[in-house]
Amino acid sequence: MRTIAQELNAEGMPSPRGGLWSTGTVRAILVNEVYYGKNVWNKRSYSELHRIVGGKAVRIETPDGKKVRRNDSQDWIEADEEHGFPAIISRELFDLAQAKRTSRNKPFTRGKAVSAPYYLSGLAKCSCGHHLQGRGRPGGKRRGYGRQYCYICGGYQMKGKTVCRSYNVTKEALEEPVFESLKRRLMVYGRVSSLQAKVRATLRSRLTQHGPNEWLELSKRLNEVQKTARNWERAIDQGVDITRAVQRLNTLEEQKKRLEAELEQARRRKQLDVDIETATKDVVGQIERLPEILAHGSVAEVKSVLRGFIAAIEYNPEERKARVGFYPLERTEPARAILGFSAPKVRESVW
Repeated sequence: MRTIAQELNAEGMPSPRGGLWSTGTVRAILVNEVYYGKNVWNKRSYSELHRIVGGKAVRIETPDGKKVRRNDSQDWIEADEEHGFPAIISRELFDLAQAKRTSRNKPFTRGKAVSAPYYLSGLAKCSCGHHLQGRGRPGGKRRGYGRQYCYICGGYQMKGKTVCRSYNVTKEALEEPVFESLKRRLMVYGRVSSLQAKVRATLRSRLTQHGPNEWLELSKRLNEVQKTARNWERAIDQGVDITRAVQRLNTLEEQKKRLEAELEQARRRKQLDVDIETATKDVVGQIERLPEILAHGSVAEVKSVLRGFIAAIEYNPEERKARVGFYPLERTEPARAILGFSAPKVRESVW
């Protein structure tokens, strides 16, 4: 699939959304039955308590709170010919493509950005402009080392060599210098008094500028966004223009993530102690735990710290060097990092 994307990009052929082709775009087309005229229902379930199995509603015995579930292919419901679509290709050609796809490509899996031990994923970018991705490399006695964890260019991985070249930089080679530079910045050059003042101001503003019904209002808005997204997903199954639907779903996904972040902030604000001075001292005292968090913290803890103090990381594979852009300690982002608040979208950095 990467070869197909690479050749389309080399020819200058725009993707369905007008950008570059990627392996995900190619796969979405290859596995879509609509091209041979098939109209399929019940690919996903939106109920927390029931799902359709064997054509009947079945109660979910152990509800897990999931809003959307992917159903097994044997439970999909295929519409009759009258409610199908005009075929562009034959069923035989579609089946042949699936056979080749499964024999030549690894099974499709979703990313593990939350749990995978790549602390700089989503933060570090290649000099080509694409984010770095984590990838494990198998080891063995013949190679003389165990399994290696590396960063690779997401542009090459998803779009081919027309975007960037193939390279691997080990996890340790990139992360350890970043960690050490952050420790030095806080412990040696850090102006704790400035950071303490910013934490105090942030605490006070967070406690006073929001209304008592903030959490309920945000929950209502989030439910409305999720309901609209489910309606658009159903519309895709019914044959609505997929390009328009994908654009709308992407917008709704961004709104959903923003509202979820705001809800989490609202929850933290409700739990925050009103004693500003005591809370400030406790929060700033967490700086002393920074080496411990970076060395032994969970993936989520380490990522939260890094994103609060680091604005950007750019890796140049030709020079084999990385530049790290830190937030000034007087700004709000470091205070929010140790408070657990999310940073704003607009980020400026000091290189």
